[in-house]
Amino acid sequence: MTTLSASTPELQLVELTDDLQSMAETVAAVVRSQSPAERVAAVADGPEEYDEPLWRTLAVDLGVTGVLVPEEYGGLGMGWAEARVVLAELGRGLACVPFLSSCVVAVSVVLESNDAAAAAAILPGVAEGSSIVAVALGDDRLLPALGSSAVAARTGADGGWQLSGVQPFVVDGIAADRILLLGRTDNGAHGWFLVEAGAGGLTRTTMEVVDPTRPQATLTLDGVTARLIGDLGTCDDLVAPALDALVVGTGCEMAEASRHLLDLTIVYATTRYQFGQPIGSFQALQHRLADLAIMIDTSVSAVEYAIASAVHHPERLREAASIAGFVCTEAFYQAALETIQVHGGIGFTWEHQAHRYYRRALASRALLGTPAVHRERLMQSLSL
Repeated sequence: MTTLSASTPELQLVELTDDLQSMAETVAAVVRSQSPAERVAAVADGPEEYDEPLWRTLAVDLGVTGVLVPEEYGGLGMGWAEARVVLAELGRGLACVPFLSSCVVAVSVVLESNDAAAAAAILPGVAEGSSIVAVALGDDRLLPALGSSAVAARTGADGGWQLSGVQPFVVDGIAADRILLLGRTDNGAHGWFLVEAGAGGLTRTTMEVVDPTRPQATLTLDGVTARLIGDLGTCDDLVAPALDALVVGTGCEMAEASRHLLDLTIVYATTRYQFGQPIGSFQALQHRLADLAIMIDTSVSAVEYAIASAVHHPERLREAASIAGFVCTEAFYQAALETIQVHGGIGFTWEHQAHRYYRRALASRALLGTPAVHRERLMQSLSL
């Protein structure tokens, strides 16, 4: 656990360089042109598991699917500073692509395992976008402390591993061609296991979810052949780095989506007239939007701290991720709620995009664990 003291080095923030700004503008332009609100609705409410044309553009034309993959495995060899700008623009537009699960969380799990053979087998496909890897991390039973997987892992007659059990809440679990699951051995040890989507004994069922822009699946495993990634360990030790990656990645999405909602709401408040004047001139509404702006600025600061920790101060990442876990979640939820309320009647309609952000806010809160979970993680990381 990390304890900050007078000897802790001064925080070095990540500067938004011209290259990062250019990267953000490029991704933003692609999302605006290929994934407008109408396209998001069509994918989310239709039979497609994700937006394949947008995914191909991100992978083939921009190459950002390999942003966190080292160059030796066919990636760009960049880091969290670059991943942040991609996540932010995808989150702003609620883009229906598996970037967070496959290109951020799965890559983090594989790299953290220090399993070179597994990295060589998995990461090149992720980098080029030809392989989508889901990570089963949405089950509250896996969260610290005292986490435990419901998936049993046992060695077969050939010395390999077989998994049995039920694992719900797997983001992009249907679209993925490979899945990383946490399995529990007979002696209580845990490990990350790689399962091929077409493996015998594996059944994938689409779940009815609040946020269809981020689909989830329930996996039923009956003696499914699996490959151990890295070494066995405790559930908490194995989940923690993956959870940090998920929380920081989702925080990047939520902070930018919150700013987008504030911009939408301000524009509406200055153009919607009541009693002969714009509703934004009413003091009560000004106070609400001012409070929301402060909350959103705080969430942006939390993300900046998390990215700075990931890039320059890895010893602080657990603490920074925990802060982002509750600050960004609460800010995004409040931003989505205020957007609906300030927009009034139109904000409540199915046609307006506000409800999709509200549903994403609810789903993100459930996926990451409640703010209380992350406050407890923060206290633990500070040894309090």
